[in-house]
Amino acid sequence: MTPTDFSGHLMHIFRREIIGKIAVITLEIQALDASNASHVSGCLLEAMRDEAQIVVDLGALRHFDVSGFAAILKCAAGSSAGREVRLCSRSGNIRALLELLQADTVVPLYQSREEAIASLQGSGLSSTQKRRTSVQEENPFPGRRTA
Repeated sequence: MTPTDFSGHLMHIFRREIIGKIAVITLEIQALDASNASHVSGCLLEAMRDEAQIVVDLGALRHFDVSGFAAILKCAAGSSAGREVRLCSRSGNIRALLELLQADTVVPLYQSREEAIASLQGSGLSSTQKRRTSVQEENPFPGRRTA
């Protein structure tokens, strides 16, 4: 695990680490809004370049406006072909807002970085294996068929 710190002009924006083959980028700012969204998204996109699997941990983020939301989606969903991005946030308010705005329909959203990393590590499963795993998890009556 190799952490790398990135700094803006006067603010510390995020920390980047490599865990296995996965780049984990943790935001260290509390607000993402019109005043910093363009700068932050540019820095994040640069940190994401050349990475195939990325977890963006919203970390310290406690507030974002529409510009911040657009910046998050630009980084997470506007990625190149073959790139897998996951978002995670321990903040229930941030997750609830992202779900309300339906960001989770565009990019997977997890409660913890561990869950997001595990989802990428399991992404090598075939689509049949993934379906089988999700059906097993959803079946409340093991041993019985469900419709």
